[in-house]
Amino acid sequence: MSPPDCVGMSPDELNAGLARVCARAGLGAFAGRPQRLTGGAVMESWRFAAGEESFVLRRAPSLAFMEGRPYGHSTEAALIEAARAKGVTAPQVVAVLDPADELGSGFVMRALPGTADPKVILACDDPAGLLRQAARDLARIHRLRQADVPEGVPVMDYRAAIADLKQQFMEAGGDRPIIALGLKWLEDNCPPQVEPVLNHGDYRMGNLLVKGSALTGVLDWEIAHFGDRHEDLAFGCMAVWRFARYDRPALGLGSIADYIAAYEAESGTSIDPARFRFWTIYRTVWWALGCLKMAAQWRSGADRMLERVVISRRRRTRRKRSGRGVSSSTTGRSNRLARRVMQKWQLPFLNGSPLLRTGWMATIGSSLLWRATPWGCSLGRSSLGRTPVTLSVRRLCSLGKFRWRRKVCSPSFVGRHSRSLERTCQSIRRSRWQERFGR
Repeated sequence: MSPPDCVGMSPDELNAGLARVCARAGLGAFAGRPQRLTGGAVMESWRFAAGEESFVLRRAPSLAFMEGRPYGHSTEAALIEAARAKGVTAPQVVAVLDPADELGSGFVMRALPGTADPKVILACDDPAGLLRQAARDLARIHRLRQADVPEGVPVMDYRAAIADLKQQFMEAGGDRPIIALGLKWLEDNCPPQVEPVLNHGDYRMGNLLVKGSALTGVLDWEIAHFGDRHEDLAFGCMAVWRFARYDRPALGLGSIADYIAAYEAESGTSIDPARFRFWTIYRTVWWALGCLKMAAQWRSGADRMLERVVISRRRRTRRKRSGRGVSSSTTGRSNRLARRVMQKWQLPFLNGSPLLRTGWMATIGSSLLWRATPWGCSLGRSSLGRTPVTLSVRRLCSLGKFRWRRKVCSPSFVGRHSRSLERTCQSIRRSRWQERFGR
């Protein structure tokens, strides 16, 4: 039985290349029939047997794919080995691909037990214990400094990173209002630089290998960089990585407070809630733009991998809440409000040009309906920023705290719709970050 085709290579070429690697690295006789592993949205992963052991080949789809990346697979392999030396549960790299192997760019790791399937992991017997293990390993990763790893691992400049996201947004069409608001909030609330630590960059459910309730491996180090430790902590707590476990916001395993407490105990550092919040919003915008990029690659035909289109279609799951539905009797009122907002408000300026689109106006109007929606609350959270919760709705609008440049907004308009705005703000208050931290 032939293995599935890998990009730019036939099954016979793959088998021959793996045989050469096994012979060069002294892994034993290649047993054939490599198996393509699912879940790799960027790199390819192939599991194969050699001698009495199992190994995993991690390779780029093509050499051209590696152009423009900050470092190659040899540096990534050295990062993994440096992390293992610090006690991180990382796989052992046994060989880095050589041009003579004719397999392109990549490396071979010793296979580890367990699964990376979130559905299986989140059903484990001891999620709290697994969360503590994940916090422990992340703290150990953050002990690595630039002197501990090879040259070439980038150091993140926060404002340059935000500017890069803005450029990606404009190249993608600049037609997503929530992303525009997120970018504006990031620019206004960017924190000062701190001493950089090694960030895994993709530390979340799906890149953790687990057997039972034990962490057996930390995978996918391709976007590791030096930066703020809060970025790694926040990324794993994004809604998309909870896999519908909204009752367990930290990696889908437990509370954010427990996750941070375990991390602080292992690392000996204190976590700043304001920085955690900033990086949560930053990585949410980053992820949204990544989804747009994957969708564009799939539509163009450049990459027809199933993972591309599946990831690009991800949306935040909406939770049903009692008393939050919009009844048919309010449809007319909601539509009238949406039209009113669409006529009276302008969007924020981006790069000096107002982003005026009818679809955007309607979206903003829908977020101010008389009953708050999850999308509306998300928009409100991004727009409100650090606005005190005690600020009245009328005062909120008069100060322009929603960060929209108002063309016309009479006091009578605010008065008529103050109840709808108040309900939106009440929902925002219930999910304040201070409450999530339990502080």
